[in-house]
Amino acid sequence: MKKHKKNSIHSHLIIIYISCTLLPILFLASILTYIFQYKNSQNQELQTTSLLYSIGNNIETYTDDLKRLSLSPHSYTDIMSFFTYVQNADYDNPEDPYKQYVITRDYTSTVQNLLLTARSDILGICYIPISHTYDNRLYVCSKYSGLTILNDYPYSQEDWYQEALHNNGDIIYTAASEVDYYGKNPVKTFSVVRRVRDVYTKRDIGIIKVDLTYDLLETLFKNMKCSKRSFVGLIDNKGHVIYESAPISDFVSQKALAGRTIKTDDDTYFLTYRKINETSWNLIYFSSQKDTNGQIYKSCFIALIIFTITFIIAFCLFMIRSRRLTQSLQDILSGIAHVGNGDLDTSIDTDLLYSHELTKIGTQFNQMTKQLKLHIQNEYEAQLSQKTAEYKALQNQINPHFLYNTLNIFVTLNRLGYKSDLESGLIKLSNIFRYTCRNEENCSILQEFDFVRQYLEIQKLRYEERLNFIITCDYDIQDVVIPKLIVQPLVENAIKHGLEPSMEPITITVYAKKCTLNFEDPVNYAVIIISNDGIGFNPKEKPVASGIGLSNISERLNLFNKDSFFYIHSGEGILTVEYILIPL
Repeated sequence: MKKHKKNSIHSHLIIIYISCTLLPILFLASILTYIFQYKNSQNQELQTTSLLYSIGNNIETYTDDLKRLSLSPHSYTDIMSFFTYVQNADYDNPEDPYKQYVITRDYTSTVQNLLLTARSDILGICYIPISHTYDNRLYVCSKYSGLTILNDYPYSQEDWYQEALHNNGDIIYTAASEVDYYGKNPVKTFSVVRRVRDVYTKRDIGIIKVDLTYDLLETLFKNMKCSKRSFVGLIDNKGHVIYESAPISDFVSQKALAGRTIKTDDDTYFLTYRKINETSWNLIYFSSQKDTNGQIYKSCFIALIIFTITFIIAFCLFMIRSRRLTQSLQDILSGIAHVGNGDLDTSIDTDLLYSHELTKIGTQFNQMTKQLKLHIQNEYEAQLSQKTAEYKALQNQINPHFLYNTLNIFVTLNRLGYKSDLESGLIKLSNIFRYTCRNEENCSILQEFDFVRQYLEIQKLRYEERLNFIITCDYDIQDVVIPKLIVQPLVENAIKHGLEPSMEPITITVYAKKCTLNFEDPVNYAVIIISNDGIGFNPKEKPVASGIGLSNISERLNLFNKDSFFYIHSGEGILTVEYILIPL
């Protein structure tokens, strides 16, 4: 059968890099687009709300002045006297002309003084008597021209007049309209209208109307910058447009009070409201979706250019660094292959390795091969006993399959771009080599447990969720001395016989505590418990994974301390528990 030709590590890294960068970039671009749209919408709404609030406050200041002037008959006797006189007397045929002259003079003077002290945009005050005699007569008093009487003025056809007659004296703010009684040319105004009641007779004596020039709104809105298709409008609760920065159709003005979104044939508008207090007016900003989308598209285009440039630069750097990394791993694997074939004279040129961690592995590998060669020579020359040889092999030799599998895992991590996991694994493997190569027969429980933890963390990279472990040690026995590499073979045995034959996950627990046993006299022991919930095995038939029999553990403990002992409890389908007891 013809074998499929596999791609090189470098080719896999390129494929992985492209797939692991383009997808995050696209995802990030989508998220950033959403965030930009959300933030832009928030900022625009905040700015618009702030601006509408400022303009609304200015409008409310003017409407307050208008409201104050509409209440002037109740504050100034001259004004109320004039209104009462016009309502009750025949102004065209007075019984006492001099009295009429005085009342009119005082009224004109008072009103003009009020207008001169009020804002310059307020044009004048109009009075309409509620009398059948004067149904179409309008009395206008302006700032400079005094009192003007207009006959047959068609105010009775205006909506504000009919509303003023029936609203029980509440203030009315009118829509914009043109009037022709303030000069030769018509003037566009909006007004405040209120029905006036005599406080003594409790009878209605007329309607007061205060006019404000429409140019005021132009002044207030001129500093408000709108985007190309957006605009602002001042609309009353009946949909009448009081002010518009751009033409507002009847459809839009009527829909503006029905919701926060308006869809037209060519655009969608999002509305921001500001209610003008004590009026029926709503200050509304119509934000065009087309304008918002245009800003987003522009930002996305700029972001795409930046992402493209960044991706190209990063890819070039990746090509340079990944080639050096894969070459360093190949050098290490080549050295391991030579050692596996029995060539202990091989060594790795650490000056050519890419990173500090790989250099440490290469250095430790060279030291390991020298140590292996030295121990083999010492065993051959001195003809050490079999048990001494077993101990040295256990102490100074790492299972080549474990090392080979570990480095293959590192290659996979590098391909997947898990740089932090790769770096952590390399450091742990380096620490394992350093620990096993130390020429010491004994160690503390804490050192042994730290070695076992790093060994299991590397194994977990291979078995992932199938392998779980818990390692704990009581503080008061952490420095207790035990034989070196007494626990690791049992942990390796748990993986080989409890995990590998089955697809089920297992949990390995390593625990050390102080315990007092009562024999003839109470004796304190350091107890090390190694347990796993794998498939179990028969201790009499199964060897330890390192190749050293379970009996070797007992023999090493006996050589270390004759009162130490080792016990194992296991069987197929039950929890495997191993006990190491060392007297303190």
